[in-house]
Amino acid sequence: MKNPPSLSIEKITQRFYQRFKEEHAAFLRSTNIADPHINAEHYVSTLLNRLMFIYFIQKRGFLDNDPNYLRSRLEMIQTRQGPDHFLSFYRRFLVRLFHDGIGASERTVDLDNLLGDVPYINSGLFDRHELERENPQIDIPDQAFERIFDFFDTFDWILDNRPLRNDSEINPDVLGYVFEQYINKKQMGAYYTEEDITAYISKNTILPFLFDQVAQQLPDAFRANGPIWSLLQRNSDRYIYPEVRKGVDQPLPSHIAAGILDLSRREQWNQPAASPFALPSETWREHIARRTRCQDLQKLLASGTVVSFNDCITHNLDIEQLTQDIIEHCDDPHLLLTLYRTIERITVLDPTCGSGAFLFAALKVLEPRYTACLQRMETFISQHNTESDAAFRDILADIHKHPNQTYFILKSIVINNLFGVDIMQEAVEICKLRLFLTLIAAVDRREDIEPLPDIDFNIRSGNALIGFASYDALQKAIQGDQQRQIDFDDQMSHFSQQAIQTETAFQKFRTMQMKNSLDASQLTDAKRALHDQLESFSSDLSRYLAASYGVSGDTGVNQWQESHHPFHWFSTFYGILEAGGFDVIIGNPPYLSYSKVRSDYRIQGYQTEQSGNLYAFVVERSLALLRDGGRCGMILPIASVSTDGMSKLQQLYDQPLQWHSHYAVRPGKLFAGVDMNLTISLFCKMTASHGRGYTTGYRRWSNRVQGDRANLFPTLTYIPNPQFTTHTNPFPKLGSSIEVAILQRMLAHERKLDQYATNEGTTLFYHSGGRYWRKALLNKLSSHYKPFTVSEQIVPIVLALLNSQLFYWYWICNSNCMDVVSREVYGMPVFPLETADRVVFDNLTKQLFEEYRINSAVRQRNGTRIQVAELNVDVRHAKPIIDDIDRTLADYYEFTVEERDFILNYDIKYRIQTISQTADDTQRGP
Repeated sequence: MKNPPSLSIEKITQRFYQRFKEEHAAFLRSTNIADPHINAEHYVSTLLNRLMFIYFIQKRGFLDNDPNYLRSRLEMIQTRQGPDHFLSFYRRFLVRLFHDGIGASERTVDLDNLLGDVPYINSGLFDRHELERENPQIDIPDQAFERIFDFFDTFDWILDNRPLRNDSEINPDVLGYVFEQYINKKQMGAYYTEEDITAYISKNTILPFLFDQVAQQLPDAFRANGPIWSLLQRNSDRYIYPEVRKGVDQPLPSHIAAGILDLSRREQWNQPAASPFALPSETWREHIARRTRCQDLQKLLASGTVVSFNDCITHNLDIEQLTQDIIEHCDDPHLLLTLYRTIERITVLDPTCGSGAFLFAALKVLEPRYTACLQRMETFISQHNTESDAAFRDILADIHKHPNQTYFILKSIVINNLFGVDIMQEAVEICKLRLFLTLIAAVDRREDIEPLPDIDFNIRSGNALIGFASYDALQKAIQGDQQRQIDFDDQMSHFSQQAIQTETAFQKFRTMQMKNSLDASQLTDAKRALHDQLESFSSDLSRYLAASYGVSGDTGVNQWQESHHPFHWFSTFYGILEAGGFDVIIGNPPYLSYSKVRSDYRIQGYQTEQSGNLYAFVVERSLALLRDGGRCGMILPIASVSTDGMSKLQQLYDQPLQWHSHYAVRPGKLFAGVDMNLTISLFCKMTASHGRGYTTGYRRWSNRVQGDRANLFPTLTYIPNPQFTTHTNPFPKLGSSIEVAILQRMLAHERKLDQYATNEGTTLFYHSGGRYWRKALLNKLSSHYKPFTVSEQIVPIVLALLNSQLFYWYWICNSNCMDVVSREVYGMPVFPLETADRVVFDNLTKQLFEEYRINSAVRQRNGTRIQVAELNVDVRHAKPIIDDIDRTLADYYEFTVEERDFILNYDIKYRIQTISQTADDTQRGP
């Protein structure tokens, strides 16, 4: 697993974007396109994408063996014609390069003399743009290209995957970072998803689906004691991440080992562990927990009881290594052929793809498996002579027709396996550009370049939330259209025939692109026919959908289409949906309140509408588009599983196989600059079953500690999600069996704090925000403090509870980890409070409040609207008193010594700062 983008990439991204934004605007001004019907900004973006593509490939020497090809040709044209004389560089050279050179396979001698030795590259990127077809008079002065080339020439354009060495290098990934970091997140509530996140989600959805499909076809190959699962049994350490095994084989120092059985000797467990044992920033307490888990996992694998890929997700095994080994050691040709055919057919969708981060992750998951299958076929042919060898020979013979096997594999995946949709046309164009660059990067020699695929029908622009997603949805719309006098059966038959014809044309177009010898004119004709057919079909569907919004007439429908950007899954991906749906759906949907887009477009028919956020709608649509047995993986706000406002979304999670892992926003963040706790949710859609799946605890790390984030995903620990009938939260964030036991003991008292709430009595106030500590006081210091009224007799007990580490742990397990709301306060399980010794708790709370007073100061808060002075308390100094409170509470809850020790030390590394952190990482709220 690679680390997240380095600081050098972030630095170059910022530098490139700031200049790019200026240069884009200057280039746009230079076009002088005054026609209001021409979307000049979109055309300029397309043109600059083309130029950036050429800048990448010219550095490889692919264009007339000239690394400065564009600059050289500009100077050549100006020398021949004079600058801006009659026909400009744009009209005389660039347009011909795009459409007649790179975009065409047949050329005249005059054109060859003009362009030099340039390859036929194809791809939709160089098609005649709609604006170019409709406005042949468009021209752009030479000065605009001189300026943009001056900008581009300040960078080194690197067309490979090696790490950037300085802030003058630029690679295709930077284009994705630019779009997601600086454009998309501000406009659409979407954020760039870093590589460790996309890799974790992709491999834990795609690979389990792939091998589950093969297991359904060849169950004997996946029997419990068979050769596949014996790989785990024979060499368990190979499939346990090195981060989990670090230092586990070393004997513990005696002073640390002594605390395993004797809790009184754990005084050094919260100190940083020694380097031979520790991961970055790891304490001895964390090392012991990791060591115990690793040893348990080694025993489990050695026992041979892990016999499914779902188990591999649950135990967080190295599923990439396992699946690679299965293929490379495969001795069954039938199994190998089935694996290969399944890889060829798997469909992976990102419904809000942005610049393609998840699609690239899927590509990186599929390519090694694809390659391993082909290499294993070669071995079979050299060693055997079986019936399957004939199939292997046909497959390999077809591939050997292509000069570059890696290019062919990547091209096959892009055409057959990857699909994406995004509402922003600019995102779609960047996504396709990056995919093209990934393909061309696999080629080292000019003569090995094959035409790029045209993926305009794989990666589409449109609103994934608006449009017909199924035959049934279309049927309901037609039945409900009272404005037209139509024959329902005839209309549905007509649409069904249109869908079949469109899918047939789509499959023909895809097949044509996989041929080594490609007739460019035939491909162009096929694309145009498919485009026209799809546009006509979608237009008919949009009229019915608009009618369901109460919109009719050509003008009204056109305006509705402009605002809603409908995307009809039924027509665009008819073949996939007719076969049951997409196999895998992954992504990072926009985190945007529905209220912010409601004036632009309205959704219809969503169960999750009252959730009020676009990400909930995207998840609902994704699960609807997913086939039975398909896999879905999304990164979402932690509120998706932790707040009542998302209850409708949580009802969709009634799947037996689901995994939820949870990530903090302090001190490290998954998304740079985004203050949001997040959850990664993985699902296997099984409509005939019910369940709750698996969960992790709330994960913290520090981005400031080198290597800390790199350990985040390898050290994930899932446990079965406990189901308590008396607990209000269906998805508590619990990361160990001891946490389950603590919650179970709390619930066993069969009381909640709301049973002690009264209308009359003493009002105390709990703080509704904060990070690492929870506070409740007898006076209201600010608007952040919320009231809770109880009888005078139990005031000190309730105050002790709400200031305790136990409540902090309970709140973390059940909340959004940002806000303290009434659900966590009123719903906290308690023992019979009336039986507690009031005097003991009264003394404890008085000591606590005195410590608060000593360690408090007035801080000026400068908000965007108001400035206010608030009392700020550094709670860390009160930890010894809070420990006494928790020891006392532990007795009433009847916790074991081990459970009490867990609560006293919960999250202590970050709350007390035993590792280096800045003051910004510590809660000092009022």
